[in-house]
Amino acid sequence: QASEELFEPTRKLLVWNSTAAVFGGLLIALIGTYAANKIVNPLGKLQKAIGNIGQKPTAEEQSPEIKVDTEDEIGDLAKAFNKMSQDLRATRASDLKHLEELEQTLVDLAESETLVTTIMNSVVDGIISINTRGLIVSFNPSAERIFGYSASEVMGKNVSIMVPEPDKSQHDGYIETYLKTGKKNIIGFGREVTGQRKNGSKFPMDLAVNEMFIGEQRLFVGVIRDITLRRSMEADLRKLSRAVEQSPSSVIITNLQGD
Repeated sequence: QASEELFEPTRKLLVWNSTAAVFGGLLIALIGTYAANKIVNPLGKLQKAIGNIGQKPTAEEQSPEIKVDTEDEIGDLAKAFNKMSQDLRATRASDLKHLEELEQTLVDLAESETLVTTIMNSVVDGIISINTRGLIVSFNPSAERIFGYSASEVMGKNVSIMVPEPDKSQHDGYIETYLKTGKKNIIGFGREVTGQRKNGSKFPMDLAVNEMFIGEQRLFVGVIRDITLRRSMEADLRKLSRAVEQSPSSVIITNLQGD
């Protein structure tokens, strides 16, 4: 037989195998492309979105949501992720708003505290605040000047150290009576009392006490004014008045115009 006839079946087999290989390669490529579009690419988008979910979206990617146009399990997973992402963005926006409000509140409180501290440090009257046990909570510079104590010496101590006897022993009882009965003897009223300095000397002072609440904490705030000079001037005026009254000579007091 001729060689062409002899090898014709083999040639046909090789052609068929080659055709099958090319077709198989194309089929594999098509299947790979389909798999990439339907499985690999969506999974890659999902993985990237999950990696960026905790970060602020860039200008090119304003949202960490993913677009998957499939109705299979991957599509369901993408929809669930997008819903979670929306809820997370809403929660983050709410948290950021609350943080901004809290920051502004802290700024306002700091400014208010600075203002209050400036006023407390500038007024000429002594200002002392105590808690319901009579322990000193605040002690301004004027109170330091009036009583002779530094704030560090009296903070946390009972305010009765600045009260002479007999009120010293009864001071805590006054507070307890008010807390039990609500009857105000001093609170909300101003009156003249006697204070006691660090060196033990006593002096007259005007005292006004009021009640305030900071959150759930109840405080009593006392405003003190040393009236030693005023009392001295009043005593001098009384002496002058008695001298004038007892003088055998006529005394006439006029203003600058002689009236």
